[in-house]
Amino acid sequence: MYGEWAGQGIQKNDAVTKIGKKAFFPICLRRIYSDDRPDRVDNEEYLIKSGLENMGIADHPDIHIIPKMGEISICLNGDVDHLTQVETYVNKMVESFETVDPYIKEEFGVEGVGEGVVFYPDTNDWNTYKNLMFKAKTEAHRMNKSKSAASAKVEVSPDVADFVDRFATIQRFEQAMTELNTGFDMKAMGQFLKWVNVDIIKESKDELEESELEWKECAKEITKVSRGWFMNNAKRIT
Repeated sequence: MYGEWAGQGIQKNDAVTKIGKKAFFPICLRRIYSDDRPDRVDNEEYLIKSGLENMGIADHPDIHIIPKMGEISICLNGDVDHLTQVETYVNKMVESFETVDPYIKEEFGVEGVGEGVVFYPDTNDWNTYKNLMFKAKTEAHRMNKSKSAASAKVEVSPDVADFVDRFATIQRFEQAMTELNTGFDMKAMGQFLKWVNVDIIKESKDELEESELEWKECAKEITKVSRGWFMNNAKRIT
């Protein structure tokens, strides 16, 4: 079961932090077979609920299934005009979350900003699902300094310094610390630096290629900036 823990004490300033508890929000079920059949994904609300029932936790008070908000058709054939229309639609939807998270408001009666919107393909094939799903985040939650939540074109960096400035962000550093949960212990700095580098190279493959930059040079500067941020915070705590 894939999902996300959210709520009190996890994120900062979002509407979900005001629900008075930590909760698990399942996104989908991945079915792995013992024979040669490909992995299957179930992401419909009733299928996720059925899976929870099979595990005996369908009525757990701290599990909440987020319903679909709607549907959008995206044709990945390189049609720039079409993709520009998709870009506009996605950015407009995400922009509305800068004001209020409609799901949290309806489910918990709490108003506040949201993190963004997850888009996933209409498929039962796990590989297709995980490769094509994406999250468009509000400005405060973006791990890189992109101009918008979604873009039909890859944003090109003119040099290593610009690339590092875009991707080695405080938001990414803070997420690393949240997921690692090690605190600013100098012995854990290696884990932190590895997490940041792996996360950036995973996200920036297209930007690196289009910008014609060498990862080795970028990684060197990313590590330098990341280490500086970690050490500054470690000193502040001690």
